Amino acid sequence: MEMSSANNSLDVSGNRTPTAQALMTELLGIYFWPSQAYWRYFEVLALRRLVYNVPILEIGCGGGELTSLILSAVDDAIDINPKSVQRCRRNASHVYRNVRCLDARELQTTESGYGTVFANCVLEHIPDIENVLRACHRSLRPGGKLVITVPLVRMNEYLLFRPE
Repeated sequence: MEMSSANNSLDVSGNRTPTAQALMTELLGIYFWPSQAYWRYFEVLALRRLVYNVPILEIGCGGGELTSLILSAVDDAIDINPKSVQRCRRNASHVYRNVRCLDARELQTTESGYGTVFANCVLEHIPDIENVLRACHRSLRPGGKLVITVPLVRMNEYLLFRPE
């Protein structure tokens, strides 16, 4: 979704960033539960403060909605779900250069390596996580970053509205 300049401000680098209200509106369009959007709002703010070295690989891109609120460009992305890959290609092509359907357990190293491997709320769904983490490590160039988020085990206990 493209936002008008009235709903954007400039960050310290001179890039357009959505205002708090615009960001929350975007998140409410992504998440069914308002409390989940509120929780994700703070996650997005924290993730925007990080420096991401390029090239960037995202594991578990889903439809790309959340990452498009955090990063302006992702070089490579993978997801095990073919429908998610199609949705990401269709809805977030302005952010993602290359999106493939691939199981993270089959991740191969690249010749030059990635500056950042990013996995937002996905690794907790993958069996054999030790091998995935090893593959992430091998995929990073020296000095590269692995940025991972996972939900709190008891996160839903803190949400105002909870699924039954």
